[in-house]
Amino acid sequence: MVDESGKLEQPGETIFAYANDRSRVIRLKARDRDACMQQLPGRRFQKTLRIFAACLFLLLKDIVRVSTICKIVIDNEYTKHDRDIKTLLLTLLEQHQIAYPSGLITVENLSKKNPADQIAGRVRDRTRHADETITATQVLAVLSRRKRP
Repeated sequence: MVDESGKLEQPGETIFAYANDRSRVIRLKARDRDACMQQLPGRRFQKTLRIFAACLFLLLKDIVRVSTICKIVIDNEYTKHDRDIKTLLLTLLEQHQIAYPSGLITVENLSKKNPADQIAGRVRDRTRHADETITATQVLAVLSRRKRP
């Protein structure tokens, strides 16, 4: 399960977490999010979705590379844009030469008691540290990569 705490379009940092048998948490500070928004072309909401997908990629990149393929369930943070988010994430995986079955990635409404939400909440409350604080440079690098022939 994958969850976001603190939406990208709201003030403050945004926390992304996954939790199943393992867990990982990344933090995107507001200043890095704002730098991405300034540098990316397009409309504000499209930029938000692209940054969201890039953060998901940075959160999940290590587990999608392992040989054991598992189902990835992403909390539906942007109603009616579940297909867009899935497509953006799959495109980023493909651009980084990571093959992942599209049927194993879903965007669903998860309960607030899901393990990823609880871990993200602990990072937000400062009772747990994020595993990594990602930067605008990392997010923009993920988004600027093009598919190799």
